[in-house]
Amino acid sequence: MNSLFPDIAVVSRNRYTEELCGDHVELQKGDNRTILVMADGLGSGVKANILSTMTNILSTMTAKMLSTMLAGGMALEEAIGCMLETLPVCGTRNIAYSTFTIAAMDKDDYLTIIEYDNPPFLFLRDGRPHHVERVTKTVHNRQLIRSRFQVQEDDVVLFYSDGVLYAGTEMQLNQDWTGPDIAEFMQYMYFPDYSARTLVNILMDRVLELYGEKPYDDSTVCGIKFRKRAVLNLMIGPPHDPEEDAGVVKEFLQRDGYHIVCGGTTADIVASHLGRSIVCEPAAAESEIPPVCHLEGVDLVTEGVITVSYVLRNIRETFAGQDIEERLRKNDAAARLSRYLLDATDIFIFAGSAVNPAHQGQGSQFSFSYKMRQLEELAELLRRLGKDVVLHYC
Repeated sequence: MNSLFPDIAVVSRNRYTEELCGDHVELQKGDNRTILVMADGLGSGVKANILSTMTNILSTMTAKMLSTMLAGGMALEEAIGCMLETLPVCGTRNIAYSTFTIAAMDKDDYLTIIEYDNPPFLFLRDGRPHHVERVTKTVHNRQLIRSRFQVQEDDVVLFYSDGVLYAGTEMQLNQDWTGPDIAEFMQYMYFPDYSARTLVNILMDRVLELYGEKPYDDSTVCGIKFRKRAVLNLMIGPPHDPEEDAGVVKEFLQRDGYHIVCGGTTADIVASHLGRSIVCEPAAAESEIPPVCHLEGVDLVTEGVITVSYVLRNIRETFAGQDIEERLRKNDAAARLSRYLLDATDIFIFAGSAVNPAHQGQGSQFSFSYKMRQLEELAELLRRLGKDVVLHYC
């Protein structure tokens, strides 16, 4: 296990009036490496989305191949060469249908970045731009730029598609918004406690402002912040066998990290084990999200399936590269639970498999299978965001 965890965040914005984005981001975790790939399709919108579909597939293949090949001792460039060999070039403009940036994070806290025709990445150490040696190599007649360096706690790497550069209004290149300008801006905006999610959204908000909220190119920002591991334990639903309640609660509470309980019955079981009372906040007016409750010895207590459904929406949109920071700043149960999940690096979910009779009546939308599907989707989305997740049924 890495001593540092790569906290990864991505945000994308389509070209104004376009429904699809020509940028694609793929994250894959292998036994020894975490691979983040950003591919930028030629053009923007629907055309770029279609043209870069193949690159997206190749990016997925490459990420999966790299974990296996590198474990066997193959050089990173050899694996990339396999992709470049099949990547077509536009006959009219003599440029690739898709450019890409690949970040490969090793277990020994070394980061390798390979860039092909994308803007140079930005590396921040102590909040300031930090020089990294960049070596140009030719693979299959294409020029790749390779960087490799050991990261430290709180180091930040940002890379982005070319829609982020020269952002300006009226489809004119803004010569006051170049790579060095972006570096200066991020240095000014950096704060040590900011997560990767906050940093990428700060940059994208500035890009949209420069575009006058009408970007004329697809824009994507990927961020990686290297941080200490943060463990979160989530208990939702009581165990299948009531006789196992005490043992499961004891195991849940003894684990290191934050502790969150979802569901009224589950909270009652934990409160009984602790010998303490649950105190609920007043319900917010006109809010469909059940209120937050408090229990000494637990970091957060919420309702179950309804709250989790709102959390799932937040995680889905985060995974899709959408900016939900304004929603996450709220103080409701879904926002609080979403923040905990997105800020965690290692998540252990105690998924109680007891059937709630109140949810089994005719017409109820909260069946047992619905709750299980919720948890399975939540766990999978969190894994695809780069987190280490264990879904433990009890």
